[in-house]
Amino acid sequence: MCGRFTLATPAAEWASLFDVEMLAVEPRFNIAPTNDIVVVRNAEQRPAPEAALLRWGLIPSWTDSPDEFPLLINARSETINSKPSFADAFRERRCLAVADGFYEWKAIDGLKRPFWIHRADGRPFGIAAIWDKWSSTKDERQLETCALVTTEASQDLADLHARMPVVLNREQFARWLDPHSRLDELAELMLPGHTGRFAVREVSQRVNSVRNDGEGCIAPAETQVKLFDTDRF
Repeated sequence: MCGRFTLATPAAEWASLFDVEMLAVEPRFNIAPTNDIVVVRNAEQRPAPEAALLRWGLIPSWTDSPDEFPLLINARSETINSKPSFADAFRERRCLAVADGFYEWKAIDGLKRPFWIHRADGRPFGIAAIWDKWSSTKDERQLETCALVTTEASQDLADLHARMPVVLNREQFARWLDPHSRLDELAELMLPGHTGRFAVREVSQRVNSVRNDGEGCIAPAETQVKLFDTDRF
């Protein structure tokens, strides 16, 4: 599962990575479900990717009442092509959530402790995602929403959590966004990632509350817990 992530990288830097025009967004250290998040998707009017803000928590286009629909923040890679809530979006509306880290919690000595996972080189990355547009039949209300795709955790992160977001490298972006990509090609992209890509550290309990934001959320915890054989905190 991925229920919280960060995007504090300057907009000019992530826009260059994804080759899109940047959006004016503030650094975020505690992005939570129902927040608007930065995604990159294929533009409707031109054959090129664009950055957009979508609400995190997918609402399928076919639902009658989005206010009563469960919040779908993650889509499992193993079932994304068969679940009615995800299948159409997976085949037709794939996107990339722009991030530079994500959080997972692990229960240690009876306390859930937060850990921030980020690329070892500090660069932003794309999380495989899907999106949909819901339109009201009664008025002009519309919602563009998204869900992040998850897979089995890579071997070096499995002690922290069984699942992780599907993190794609720059050379994989186009294939994920390409509407003509075959299902077997997409399945290959969603396999657990290579080990050694991420650095992990235990962080402040501030991130536990969605009301908190700011750099304090990724500040190292006063007492670090070693989860791995190699010290990467």
